[in-house]
Amino acid sequence: MRKVFSIVIVFLLVATFFPQSSFAVENFEKVSSLSLASTYPCAQPGAKVTCSDINVMLTESAIAHGIPPEVAKAVAFRESNWQQWEDNAQTIPTFNKNNDGGIGIMQVTDKSSRYDEERLKNDIQYNITIGLDILNEKWDLGRRGVIPTINDNSRDVIENWYFAVLAYNGVVEKNSPTKKLDGSRNLSAYQEEVFTFIEDNNDITLKTLPFNREEFKYDPEDEDTTLIFNKLHYHVPGPLTKSKQLFSKGDKVYTVAGTNLRTSKDGAGHNPLSSRHVAEILDETVFYDTSLQSPFRHWVRYHIQLADGRTGYVSSGALEPITSRVSGTTRFDTAIEISKEGWQDGADTVVLVFGRDFPDALAGAPLAYKYNAPILLTETAKLTPATKAEIKRLGANRVIILGSIVAVSQEVENELVSMNLKEVKRIGGKTRFETAQLIAKELGSTSGKAIVATGFDFPDALAVAPYAARNGIPILLSKANEIPEPTKQALKGKSTIYAIGGSGALNAVVIEQLPGTVKQIAGGSRYETAAEIIKFFDFGEQQALVATGENYADALTGAVLAAKRNTSLLLVKPDNVYTPIENIIKQRSIHNFTLLGGPDVVDVNNELAELATYSLQ
Repeated sequence: MRKVFSIVIVFLLVATFFPQSSFAVENFEKVSSLSLASTYPCAQPGAKVTCSDINVMLTESAIAHGIPPEVAKAVAFRESNWQQWEDNAQTIPTFNKNNDGGIGIMQVTDKSSRYDEERLKNDIQYNITIGLDILNEKWDLGRRGVIPTINDNSRDVIENWYFAVLAYNGVVEKNSPTKKLDGSRNLSAYQEEVFTFIEDNNDITLKTLPFNREEFKYDPEDEDTTLIFNKLHYHVPGPLTKSKQLFSKGDKVYTVAGTNLRTSKDGAGHNPLSSRHVAEILDETVFYDTSLQSPFRHWVRYHIQLADGRTGYVSSGALEPITSRVSGTTRFDTAIEISKEGWQDGADTVVLVFGRDFPDALAGAPLAYKYNAPILLTETAKLTPATKAEIKRLGANRVIILGSIVAVSQEVENELVSMNLKEVKRIGGKTRFETAQLIAKELGSTSGKAIVATGFDFPDALAVAPYAARNGIPILLSKANEIPEPTKQALKGKSTIYAIGGSGALNAVVIEQLPGTVKQIAGGSRYETAAEIIKFFDFGEQQALVATGENYADALTGAVLAAKRNTSLLLVKPDNVYTPIENIIKQRSIHNFTLLGGPDVVDVNNELAELATYSLQ
């Protein structure tokens, strides 16, 4: 994507001496660190703080701050070349390296005396911590609408940090993503250089973000003036690059051809893999290679097992994610974990539904998406304690209850009121049909479109929910042979109706009574219908959420996350991916899956990993 500075020269040397290397990170690092060792104090023999020590500190501190380690390491490298000290004896603090009064490895500037300056100079861990605190402050500018955000703004996606990294150096015109003279890419911008280091020092390829000159406002006379953003949100077709240093035990990955399967974490045992392999992460622990000291080594190693049974250690940059899992011990806990995954920085609003049955919740995804709210579950009589704790973590000011007091009791509502929220609102009718109608009214869609699905089963409504949510289309419910009056009222003025499900769900009488242009989407089973929905709406990219089609809870709470990520929601059997869904995966080249629920709920990791190879090979 981008190459800058003298690293290019080193890379050319590597290409000369290692022309057959498909995965160059480890060979590249050896050449660069050996040839430039005299430049970097952390690479000196007998260094008090080695480059490996710095790798550990930056990795662990980044994870504690919710920052992809690759981003933290590259910022530190761009700021100081990982130099807390200027001299090989590591006694003289690095100062003013970028002509802005910065101190230490993160070049922290302290013009307002917020920090302990002596510790910034002499305590590398303190310097890293303060630097990452500042980077998080810059990330929060996106949440406040000061700088642009990308896609769903997930913290673990590297590209999402583009503007926060820009702000770390300064929201000024010299850091504009495009040049003000001709609109070409500004490769000398601070964040572009940082992203180059992420790629070079981890051997990964990031997505090129689409920018044009009209999205920024410039002062024709002064490049140090504040950069003005004319566009504050970007949708970039995915999948983007999740950190490769945050894998969990059990995740499925795909190795890069030519990488080495090492017998130890320190790099012993040179076993090149001539082809790509599906592998499983055996331990979420990251391992650091201490065999050679180099500030260019930003990657870590993972202990993996190949599908053929061989085990070993592989560099993080050589692993492409296939499957990950979001789950808890119960459906209530899984909903909470989905909330933590999709709303990492909190949410102003929460949608709360009864966790033991689906009717009132079926139509809730579009409303939740409108308010950028996770859907959480509760028991009828009492607010589930873990759910209450998640509402507090999110920092929510408003809770919208879906359903009458029969589903979610007055006692639950009272407990929410006692939490001193700004608003507790209930949307509930006498029937599931009336509740859906009231939800549609709150949604306030002006698209002239509506989705109609059976109100007596969940798969059809939940399979279409991500598309409905993303596009602000209400989901209304019907009986199989009769349109209930609340649904008729909600359909007034609608010009396009998507009827989901076959004759067993919505028969010919219902279809004929629907107003406007009616498009029926159906298959011979819930899984075929789910596949037809994805094909018809052409929704989602090369990633998907996966939930069981035999129960509703995980698909319900996951539907809003799927909408946020602009991804499909694939319904599967607990231990089997039906052929229609298999075909969708192959046709759409889906190769990145997030499973919702534990292995006892959905256990198709191996099958999905095998299907992913069709597009990854």
